[in-house]
Amino acid sequence: MRKRLTTLPPRVTPVQRAGLLSFLFWGSAGVYAPFLSVHLANLGVSSRGIGLLMALIPLMTLIASPLASFWADRTGRHTRLLTWLLLASIPSLIFLIWAQTFVGLAIGIALFASCRGPAEPLT
Repeated sequence: MRKRLTTLPPRVTPVQRAGLLSFLFWGSAGVYAPFLSVHLANLGVSSRGIGLLMALIPLMTLIASPLASFWADRTGRHTRLLTWLLLASIPSLIFLIWAQTFVGLAIGIALFASCRGPAEPLT
């Protein structure tokens, strides 16, 4: 008679989950961040326009981070907020890829930075 192995897979610890989240977060940033200005240049945006659009990232982070922190502290739902911010950054990045006009690009970058900016200190 054969013995059945009933070993359970090892449990993933919170530290391992945090490490995986950090790896995925910063790994994805390494994929899009170096090429964002190149993408904007290929769309025909002037160098001044690229500078303005890239300046939206820290500006929106400066605005969105305190608001997100206030909401998370008020409700006590830090993990849920982080999850929703990261999930919301996906369609905002897709919108940014499809945008063709300066205004569309500005809206896409503002939405993306508003979602990713508050999540950066938590990863």
